[in-house]
Amino acid sequence: MNAQMKWIVLGLVLAAAVVGIALTTRGGSSDAPTATPAETAAAATQAASAAAAQEAEQLPDLPSTARVPLTARSIPPATAATPVAAMGWAFEFPWPPLAENIPSKDGVRFISESGVAVYVHPLLQAVDWNSQFHDASEDARGWLQGLEKASTYSFYEAVLSITGQAWSNMSHDRFKLAVAVKDALCPSGITAITAFAMGKSVRGFQIGDPSGKRVAIYVTPEKGQGVVLDLGTRAKGAFTQPELDRLLGSLHPIDDKPAK
Repeated sequence: MNAQMKWIVLGLVLAAAVVGIALTTRGGSSDAPTATPAETAAAATQAASAAAAQEAEQLPDLPSTARVPLTARSIPPATAATPVAAMGWAFEFPWPPLAENIPSKDGVRFISESGVAVYVHPLLQAVDWNSQFHDASEDARGWLQGLEKASTYSFYEAVLSITGQAWSNMSHDRFKLAVAVKDALCPSGITAITAFAMGKSVRGFQIGDPSGKRVAIYVTPEKGQGVVLDLGTRAKGAFTQPELDRLLGSLHPIDDKPAK
């Protein structure tokens, strides 16, 4: 029985108790007048309000990230006029001219003369279960670990879509863990989280929007290595959502290893 059903049952029990008390105060005899429909309805409303208030008191204080819903949007295909490649993926770099291309052991950073920087690095395990969230219940940890093993996309979708509305529709332990993981993945102050898909090879999530000057794009293909694109700006650099859509619309997996 989920939490919402428990409160409904509790409300009905309380309503019955209120009606019983009303009958007792009228004399307690078996032939005492029964409660009117209006009295019964009023008692049920009062009990339901009390149950809702009690549930609201139990709802934990949510971080700002848990109040941002996950929305979906489509990305039009784009041709890469200024293509770049890293970590097995190629995409349009919509901010030419390219001033720097800085490789490292962890990824590659592309920086435009206008001050827009894109850091490309592999999508690794989202949670280190050996060192994080030890206080979560075994059921909650097993739930997210199972999703992560089955599909990286499913894991991020479950976590990033969590909001306060899920409180009454799932285990409270799972809810609290999903909220905590989402808050760890998303910087505070974000106003948008979107899911995108262009077939099964290019799909994922955009955390943040250009107004915040920082955006993280998680690419979670059905097969192969996922990748993260962290976008930011230097000095007076700026980028727009249409520019990001051009990048995403041209994104595709490749084998960028040097030929032997």
